[in-house]
Amino acid sequence: MKIIIPRIPNATTRHELRKFVGGVMKKKLKIPFTTQPELKSVDIMVIRDAKGVEEHHGLIVIRPDAGAEWFIKHVKGQRLRNKLVAARQFVERTSHKEVFSAEDDRRRGALEVSKINEPQVAAEGMEQFFIQH
Repeated sequence: MKIIIPRIPNATTRHELRKFVGGVMKKKLKIPFTTQPELKSVDIMVIRDAKGVEEHHGLIVIRPDAGAEWFIKHVKGQRLRNKLVAARQFVERTSHKEVFSAEDDRRRGALEVSKINEPQVAAEGMEQFFIQH
């Protein structure tokens, strides 16, 4: 099952997201003779709108679906880079112009979606000091 973790901190790396998901999944009780959930993939999506606003979202795949449902229920209240996160099932949506009128479609137009491997973040404060010296 594909799961989206919306609005993660911009500086989050795939490695950090994988470690975070693994930490939550370790809390699942291991019952003998059952299939344990497995993290299949981890991606970070960046969505930019026409105004230049960027949002970062985690996109993960967990198998089997029962493990994914357990993860969705138990990730609420967890912190990633000191920010509370939640998760929900990812649903791919398409716009059908004949179904919706322009007034009924509330989605933002002109979105640019891309996947990134590792975000490039400018160092600030002490990090910048250590880099320079």
